[in-house]
Amino acid sequence: MVLFEFERNLLLKNKINYLFPLLLTLLFLFLLFFDYELAYTEFDELNHNYTENQRLIEILKEDENEKEFVESLETSTKLIEEILHAKNANDAHRIVEATYHYEKDLLDRLTSGQRQGIPIIEQQKRVELLSYLKEHQIRRYSIFDLPANVPLANYYESIFSGMISSFLILCISALFLSSIISYEKRKRVIPLVNLLPDSILKKHAIRFFSYFSATVLCMIFPLIVVSVIIVMKNGLGDFRYPVGTIIDQEIRILPMYVYLLQTFLFLVFWLLFLTTISFLLSALFEHYLVNLLGTLLCLFLAEYRLFSSIGFMEEIRHYLPTSYVDFQHVIIGGDLFEPLASGKITFTNGILTLSTWSALLLVICIVVIRRKKCY
Repeated sequence: MVLFEFERNLLLKNKINYLFPLLLTLLFLFLLFFDYELAYTEFDELNHNYTENQRLIEILKEDENEKEFVESLETSTKLIEEILHAKNANDAHRIVEATYHYEKDLLDRLTSGQRQGIPIIEQQKRVELLSYLKEHQIRRYSIFDLPANVPLANYYESIFSGMISSFLILCISALFLSSIISYEKRKRVIPLVNLLPDSILKKHAIRFFSYFSATVLCMIFPLIVVSVIIVMKNGLGDFRYPVGTIIDQEIRILPMYVYLLQTFLFLVFWLLFLTTISFLLSALFEHYLVNLLGTLLCLFLAEYRLFSSIGFMEEIRHYLPTSYVDFQHVIIGGDLFEPLASGKITFTNGILTLSTWSALLLVICIVVIRRKKCY
């Protein structure tokens, strides 16, 4: 207990430690500063489609060979009218229902081959999301709604859906960990810790727990600050709001609270993994830069895909922590523009991989400390 208080006081007295939660707070609030009126909205696009449909109907209505196509255009035009009328009436639930029928019509035309566009499964995901919103009477927010103007539940989706890079979040966390874990060696405090009468494993278990706890708190504090600011500005929102995922070509709808829980668990297990790397490097090497570069290494390996061209890596990719750096992408199962490298890269496998590697590195760390008989 004395050592835990000692570590806590060291962390609190080092003013540089306050920089990292401040950086994360500013990063999470970054989207709030982009509050402007869009030049082109979802309804502008619908108006354009409406005008284009009418033009085509006028051109093709006398052509018997295009009768079926003209009928589908007329149906689509009526569905767009319904959305625009609902928009003019400012009826959020009616907009959802009308948009559902419109997107369902697009899906039917894609399936029948009358229309070409995005992959059918992506359109199915849109329809499933709208069906969920319609069933639960939840207001819809689209990609045209700026994060600065949406409630907390949807703001968090913006943060953790890729607008704020998970790589950047983890890099800031790695910087923080390298700083606090190497601090005692840099300030020549570690000899005092080694002199304490407790067993060597107990002493360093307390230190490890202190660093890991500090890093988790460093992540939680910015989220609390962001939550308070967004709730005061835009409200809480509905945490049942759906997030569409495609896992093994199967569409699954996650309520927002499940999506955010999975995101937070990924963050916690990443922080645990980075803590074990930094703690082991600190036990092996004296220099702060070695600790920092080693901790950042696995993140940069993933970001720049340095070993992705090696053949056998394909088979073991899902066992490597580097496959889960972009955990936001993993949770939703990839997307149209950037599919996942393997169907085995999933949320469950990610948690198992990070926890297994953390346990392995901790065992190595214990062996190193016991052999050195000091830290």
